[in-house]
Amino acid sequence: MEKYRYENYNDFMRLNRIRINNYLNIILWASCITGPMIALGIRLGMFHEVNYVTSIGMTIGMPLLAVLHRVLIKRKPDSPYVGILALIVIQLVLTGSSNNHLGINICWFLAPILALMFCNRKIYIFTVCTNFCMMLLATWLTAPYYAGLRTDYESALQYFVNHSGAYVIELIILFVAGYHLENMLERYFRDLISQYETVRENEKKMHAQMDILESMAQIYDNVNLIDFDEMTELSLCDETLQKHSLDFSKHSHTRMNHRLKRLVNPDFMEDFQVFTNITNLQKRLKNKKAISKEFISVETGWFRAQYISVKAEENGVPHIVIFTTQNIDADKRKEEYLIQVSTTDELTKLYNRRLFEEDTKALEKDGLREDFVVFSIDINGLKTANDTLGHAAGDELITAAADCLNKAVADYGKAYRTGGDEFMLLAHMDHPEALRETILDRAKEWSGQIVKTLSMSIGYAAVKEFPEKSLEELKQLADARMYEVKNSYYESTKHNPRRRL
Repeated sequence: MEKYRYENYNDFMRLNRIRINNYLNIILWASCITGPMIALGIRLGMFHEVNYVTSIGMTIGMPLLAVLHRVLIKRKPDSPYVGILALIVIQLVLTGSSNNHLGINICWFLAPILALMFCNRKIYIFTVCTNFCMMLLATWLTAPYYAGLRTDYESALQYFVNHSGAYVIELIILFVAGYHLENMLERYFRDLISQYETVRENEKKMHAQMDILESMAQIYDNVNLIDFDEMTELSLCDETLQKHSLDFSKHSHTRMNHRLKRLVNPDFMEDFQVFTNITNLQKRLKNKKAISKEFISVETGWFRAQYISVKAEENGVPHIVIFTTQNIDADKRKEEYLIQVSTTDELTKLYNRRLFEEDTKALEKDGLREDFVVFSIDINGLKTANDTLGHAAGDELITAAADCLNKAVADYGKAYRTGGDEFMLLAHMDHPEALRETILDRAKEWSGQIVKTLSMSIGYAAVKEFPEKSLEELKQLADARMYEVKNSYYESTKHNPRRRL
């Protein structure tokens, strides 16, 4: 038998016809005992006017009709005509029984009552009409017999007219009552199915939302559903799905956040407490889809906390919110690595020209402090080293110079490689000359595998010295001073670019 599932009223009626057709088939099979019961009544002397021919006919005919009806059900399980056939068979059985003087008149109401189950006005009207015709036929066939038994009827026609009139009254009462009952049943089932469809749609939406939430629970480390209407919180990662109450007079944070804050790095604790405060969350989330912030866990590293508005009022104030946390430590490390790669010189590991330009723009925007100094540095004799000893020697000088600069300026600012043998320092300090001497001393102490000495020309310009100058102008002054030192170096050493170091 087809599984009883329906999507709308038409599906319901189709499945209803399948049920009723099967029930009617059961009635037909139950009617198969009529023949044997009549035979038993004849044997016991209960039915004087019935003969065994009627019993045999019903004993053979009813199973055949029941089998035919079952075959039709197999082929057309939801056909209304299959049900109508069963109703007509029942009426024929009643007609035959009446013709054999079996007093079962009350069963004439059976077929119209069964027809009501179809909740179909046409089937009901057809059944009432055929039932009335069968009643008239049965009355006409039995009128001579019953008129002859009674003295108050002069003829069979008088008996027929009298009983037919009574049947008409019964028919009208039956038809009106059944018609209104059928209308009532149809409206009831339509309303019921409509409500069912609404409930099912809501269930689908709810299941879809739960599927989304379950998916979120698999993506995020923690998922907390906060309902400001019910003032409850529910952890979707908790298998028990137990709701916990919220009370702003007692709680400024959810249970989840109380648990999470034990893992938050102390440096981020104050920000975490402010971000996860639920007493002003609705105000912060008003007219927004989500708000988020990143923190560090002492156990797992970086994580992102996020509040997502699920359902909001017309004024934009959310009343159902999802709070999630997601580990982003790997992404953060990757991001830091990419930033480092994009802002770091590959050979020296100093900051590159790109970051130098970004930093200078930021300094210009924020304004130069009084202790700001810009240094310009160039390696002496790099071209000679490359030409005579090879590029490995040049690379050795460049990395050596970078190491000297980085260690010397580490406490004051940043060192950048801005060209082949060109370097810049951006520092905040009161004694730039001391830093220059430190760099030169480190260079004098250095000795490499290929090149034995390192010499650098350094020029600088400080805000204290030139308070009216812009950063660009300070860079130009530092470059100019560096080239003065370089020229002095070449003159004092009578440097020959072709001479081997």
